[in-house]
Amino acid sequence: MELVGRRIAETYRIENHFGERRDELTYLGESPRGVPIWINSHFVDAELKITTGLIEPHLMAGYSGGRKVICPGIAALETIKVWHGPDFLEHPRADCGILAGNPVHEENTWIAHQAGCELVQVGFADDDGAGGKCSSCPMVGSCLDPPSPRGPSPGQTPWSCLDNAGCNEEQGFCVVWCPSEECLYEDSGGCPQNTESCVVPSWVTSYEQACQMCCESRYHNRPGSPGHDQYACWDSNINLCRYPGDCGKPYPQ
Repeated sequence: MELVGRRIAETYRIENHFGERRDELTYLGESPRGVPIWINSHFVDAELKITTGLIEPHLMAGYSGGRKVICPGIAALETIKVWHGPDFLEHPRADCGILAGNPVHEENTWIAHQAGCELVQVGFADDDGAGGKCSSCPMVGSCLDPPSPRGPSPGQTPWSCLDNAGCNEEQGFCVVWCPSEECLYEDSGGCPQNTESCVVPSWVTSYEQACQMCCESRYHNRPGSPGHDQYACWDSNINLCRYPGDCGKPYPQ
């Protein structure tokens, strides 16, 4: 009752998760680094999967929220023990604010993809609604030099300055929108998005630095590539998030 409120508790069925009850878990195979994937069966079998949470810095996974709601949130103790083992936690990239090359982040993101999720709802506080600058988002007002050949939305070219951002003053996070290469196929989860947005720490002062951080923390593969197993690259020559291997090549190709 305290967690969800009276109206939710009286309207919907509430299920608690028990990570040691094997009969309430579904096995989804092993992750690339050998983590046995046991996830709550109620979630796996659901027709619509929605997760909720808060994004903030995390001492091992880079940032909390999102995929961590699934692993470790509704994973088996057996899964968590391996994922929280020394091979992951002692890795030099397993640290606060780091996503690219962080095995803790990469592995539970992969696990979350296996479990499936249609919607991730995270807690943010928007800006003032009138395009005003959030005091905790110093990158607002800074510009890309040179301007990007593409904007976050179709038709918005060139894209130069960040004039707005969502912000969470209390948690110290900003939501920014960054330019990226065109999506070349239907699986939008595997290519740079024209309307891509992501969360960056409020200590980032440069729009370019924020976009590079966003871009290089995502898996983006070209059509025909085996899975989402490569990170996008930020082409600093033209300030554009591009497919793996495209940076430095002429644009458009």
